[in-house]
Amino acid sequence: FPVTIQKQMTFSDNLPTAVKSAGICMVATNKYVEFWKKCSLDLEKNAFTDIENVTIHLFTNKVSEVQNWAKKNLKRIKLYVHEIDGFG
Repeated sequence: FPVTIQKQMTFSDNLPTAVKSAGICMVATNKYVEFWKKCSLDLEKNAFTDIENVTIHLFTNKVSEVQNWAKKNLKRIKLYVHEIDGFG
């Protein structure tokens, strides 16, 4: 008698093969801005192998510092900076 084997569906089976864009929301105040810089550089270096557009919305109390740093270091990531009170 014939045997039918069915593949079990997983979450990843329903995902598109290529993601066109990614939006990331981050919060970095005071000393955590340095951590955010490292994360952003890692994204700048590695994210574009699979993703065409990366946008970061950063909530921070160090708006000027972040904007100046981003102008020098982020070439492909779109950054939107939102001012909030400092935490941490």
